[in-house]
Amino acid sequence: MDERFRKTKGAAADSHFWFHGFRRFIGPVLAEVASGRTDLRIVDCGCGVGQNLPMLARHGRAVGLELEPRAAVAGREFGLPIACADITRIPFADHSFDLAVSFDVLQVLEPDMAAVREMARTVRPGGRVALTVAAFDGLSGDHA
Repeated sequence: MDERFRKTKGAAADSHFWFHGFRRFIGPVLAEVASGRTDLRIVDCGCGVGQNLPMLARHGRAVGLELEPRAAVAGREFGLPIACADITRIPFADHSFDLAVSFDVLQVLEPDMAAVREMARTVRPGGRVALTVAAFDGLSGDHA
């Protein structure tokens, strides 16, 4: 396994301040979006090694989608359901999910609207899409 991805899924995802702060922020947002449901079908678009899939699984069945093959493989080695594919061409049928999320991914895409359209396509009528993007340009680098 690529050392960079092993470290991200291993110690960093559990102990790094950024992950703690992010989850403290996004956890209540997801709880509100889920409205108490624990049976949602969820896709995490641009999931990396799947570090947020356990958090999402509190609200239902979460699967990841990741472009980088080594990251997808690393996540699968940890037992996480991750498909390797492009967020602008999501390999799931229309209306497959109740919730599509993408955390700090869109700022590295040109153009990003193709990804948003794809996430909307895969969400059932009445479903939701939840996105985050970097607040400052300095935070929006490759594998930031």
